[in-house]
Amino acid sequence: MKRFCSTVALCALASSAYAQTLLVVESTNDQAMLVDAMDGSLLDANFVDLTLAGAMTPIEAVVVGGEIWVSDQLGDTVFRFSGDGTTFLGTITMNRDNVRGIALANGSLYVTNSAGGFGDVTKEYMLDGTLLNQFASGDPFDVVDFGGSLLVADIAGEDILQFGYDGTPMGIFHDSDGVSGIDFPEQLSVRSNGNVLAGGFITPSGVYEYDGLGNEINYYAVGTGVRGVHELGNGNILFTDNAGVHVLDPNTLVVTDTAMGVSGRFISLGGDTGIGTNYCASTANSSGGAAVMSASGSASVAANDLVLIAQPLPAGTNGIFFYGPNQIQVPFGNGVRCVGGLTTRRTIEQADGMGVIQHALDNTIAPPQGTIVPGATFNFQSWFRDSMGGGAQFNLSDGLEVTFAP
Repeated sequence: MKRFCSTVALCALASSAYAQTLLVVESTNDQAMLVDAMDGSLLDANFVDLTLAGAMTPIEAVVVGGEIWVSDQLGDTVFRFSGDGTTFLGTITMNRDNVRGIALANGSLYVTNSAGGFGDVTKEYMLDGTLLNQFASGDPFDVVDFGGSLLVADIAGEDILQFGYDGTPMGIFHDSDGVSGIDFPEQLSVRSNGNVLAGGFITPSGVYEYDGLGNEINYYAVGTGVRGVHELGNGNILFTDNAGVHVLDPNTLVVTDTAMGVSGRFISLGGDTGIGTNYCASTANSSGGAAVMSASGSASVAANDLVLIAQPLPAGTNGIFFYGPNQIQVPFGNGVRCVGGLTTRRTIEQADGMGVIQHALDNTIAPPQGTIVPGATFNFQSWFRDSMGGGAQFNLSDGLEVTFAP
C-alpha cells in the first residue's frame, strides 16, 4: 500500500492504520522481526538488520512517516531505517541516556529516558528531533498513548502513571505493591476494548491486564521475565521474554512459540498488507487524528476475504464504508469526499474502543454498477459521525483504490 501524507506528522498519526503486521525487536542478534498481526506467526526473522546501525541493546521499533525508528538502550539513541527495513538512514539527534520504550502520540515522539545527566524523565520531541518538553515520571521504561493521555511504566514505584500530552500528572493509573501485583513493568499496550496490557519482568512475572480505570482484571503467569505485550487480531496475546516470542491464548492458557533462542523486547504496529493505494486527504477528527483507510485479507475475488479498515475515528462512533468508480476531492461535512460516480453504501458499523472501524466486503453482493470481478477497480472511503467535532458533526477518511484480482 502506498502512503501519501501531506506532512510527516500526519503520516505518524495515521501509521497505526497500516498495522497488518507487528515489529518485534530482539536483542540477541539485534534484529526487528516481522510477525503477522492476526495470529502471531513469524513472517521474517530479520526484517530489519539493526547491526547495520551498530545497535547495542535495541528495545522498540515504531513506524514514523513511512520509516522505522528503533530505540537503543545502551546506544542512547533512536535509529532510522527505511520503511522496508533494508536501509539505515541515520540517527535522531536528541539529548538522552538509557533510552527505553518510545511512542507516537498527539503528533509527537515520546521517549522514556533514565540516568545520565538527563534524569529519569519522559521526553517529548517534534519529529525533526527538536525537544519540546520533558517531565518527571518515576523511572520510566515505556510510554503508550491512552485515550487522549499517556501511560508510563514506572519501574521504581512498580506503578503505571498517567499524564496529559503536555506532561501534566493525572495520577496513578495502577498502584502496585510489587509483591502481589506487577513488579518492574516493561511494555504497555492498549487492547481493542480499551483495556491495558503490561509485561511484568520480575517475579511475579507474566502478562497483566487492567481495565480502563486501572483495576487489575487478569494475570497470566507465563514466560520468564516478560517484556513485550501486544494483542493479536484473533484475541490472543503476543508476548516476549528472555527465551523468545510467544502467543498466549487467554481462554485456554495455552502458550505456543513464535521464535525461540532470542531475547525478545517490545512489540509495535508494523507495515501494511500491500492492498490498494491511498489517495485524497483526510482532516483531523475529534479523536485527534485523521482517519486513514487500509485493508486486510486480499483483493482476490475468489477468496472474497477483503476487510475494509479505517482509523482513528472517535471511539464507539457509527459509520459506513462506501465505494464507487471515480476519484474526486470535494469538501463534504468536516472533511473531504474522495469517491464519486455511482456509489454503493455498505452496512453501518461501529468503531471499537481504539477508534478502529471495519467491514468485511462481500463481493457477491452486486452494487449498482455491477458485481466485483477480477480486473475491476473501485475506490473506497469511510463516512462516520463525529458529534464532538462540531460543524457538520460528521467526517470522512481518505480514499483507498483497490484493483481486484482473480
